Amino acid sequence: MTTSPPELIPAEQHALPEHEVKWFLDLLGDGDWKTADEILQSVEQPVNDSTKRRLRQLAAGSAGRIAGGQKGYKLVVHMTADEYGHFEGWMSSQEREMKRRRLDAHKVFHSTTRTR
Repeated sequence: MTTSPPELIPAEQHALPEHEVKWFLDLLGDGDWKTADEILQSVEQPVNDSTKRRLRQLAAGSAGRIAGGQKGYKLVVHMTADEYGHFEGWMSSQEREMKRRRLDAHKVFHSTTRTR
């Protein structure tokens, strides 16, 4: 049994309340992949960028317990070895791409003359 959903469009905050992460963990407790749209529709929340962003924040704040990716969200403890391997590979690829983008921007920024 899951508790009622947290406010998915909260005021800006830095630390995620553990009860919100627990709500998400409970919602994923059946072991299935769930897309953001499915999750939001099931708890009668608007399906928009803000609520999807909040789900991503909750997954990121789950201390590694919730995997998110192209298939949706799933508890890591319920993943098969193949699913986890795909997730880990996808996350590693994203990490490399973000690092490449940061380094490219760093080169551009420092290659121009700054007048500040």
